[in-house]
Amino acid sequence: MPRIMYLQSDRNRSVFIANAALAGRNDLDAGKGYIPPAVADQLAGVRQDFKSALRVYYDARADLAGIVETHAKAIDTLRACVRHLWKDLRFQYRMGRIGLETLALMELPIKGMPGFTRYDDWLMAAARMAHHLGNQSARHPQLVTSPSLAQLTEYLADAEDAAQRLSQTKARVMDARDDLQVQRDEVDRLHGYLAKLLRAAMHGTPNPALRDEMRRYGYRFRPTKTEATPQPAQVEQPEETAVDVEPALTEEIDRPQIWSKPRPIGPGGVRSHHDATRFIEPVSQSPPPGAGCL
Repeated sequence: MPRIMYLQSDRNRSVFIANAALAGRNDLDAGKGYIPPAVADQLAGVRQDFKSALRVYYDARADLAGIVETHAKAIDTLRACVRHLWKDLRFQYRMGRIGLETLALMELPIKGMPGFTRYDDWLMAAARMAHHLGNQSARHPQLVTSPSLAQLTEYLADAEDAAQRLSQTKARVMDARDDLQVQRDEVDRLHGYLAKLLRAAMHGTPNPALRDEMRRYGYRFRPTKTEATPQPAQVEQPEETAVDVEPALTEEIDRPQIWSKPRPIGPGGVRSHHDATRFIEPVSQSPPPGAGCL
C-alpha cells in the first residue's frame, strides 16, 4: 500500500486541515461513524486557530518589510547628513575657527570618512554631534551652515523612531512565528492521529477504497512504482491483419533461392580470409542454354 506523504509546508497544512474538518462534519451528518464528534469539533477549532495564526504571521512579515524599507531610508538620510556636517566641521578646524577638542568630543576622525558599520553607531554619532553642536552654537553661531542643526535633529528623530518601530515589529514577528509553530505541531499531530482513526474505523476495507476515503480528508499518498510508471495499453490486432499474413508467407516460399559461396577453410579448420570473395546469384528456374539440344 502506498505510504502517506508528510505535511511539508503551510499550504499543505491548510489544505489538509480544511478538508479534514469539512469531511469529518459531512460524515457525521451522513451517519458515518469514522471519527467521534469530539474529534470533528477539534478539527474545526484547529482549522480556525491555524488560519488565524498564519494570517497574523504573514501580516507581521509584511509590516516588517515596510518598516525595514523606512528604516533604511531614514538611516541613509542621517548618514548623509552626518558626513556632510563632518566635512563642514573639518573645514572649520582647518580654517582655525574651532579647536581640535570639538572634533574629539564628537569622536569624529580628522582624516578619512566615518566608517561605521552598524545602524546604532550612526545613531550614536548623530546624537553626539547634535548635542555638542547645540552647546557650541552659542559661541560659534556660524559653526554649522548647511544642513542646519535643526535638520540634523529632525533626521535623528526620524531615524530613532524608525529604529524603535523596527525593533517592535521584529519582536512581533518572532512572537507570531512561535504561535504559528505551535499550530503547525498541532496540525501535524492531528495528521497522524486521524489516519489511525480512519484505518481503524474502516478496517477490512480494500486498500483502493480506503485511500479514496482518506483522500477526502486531505491525505496524499506516495505513488508506487506500478502507479508511477503507467503500463502501455494493449492494442488488439484487427482480424484483417491475421488474414493478410498468409499471402505474405506464401510469397516468401515462392521467392527464388539464393546461393552463397562459402569461405575456404585453411589448415586446422580455421576459415581463411584469402580468396574469400562472396557473391550471391539467383538460382535460375529455367534450364541452362543448350540443355535441350542433343
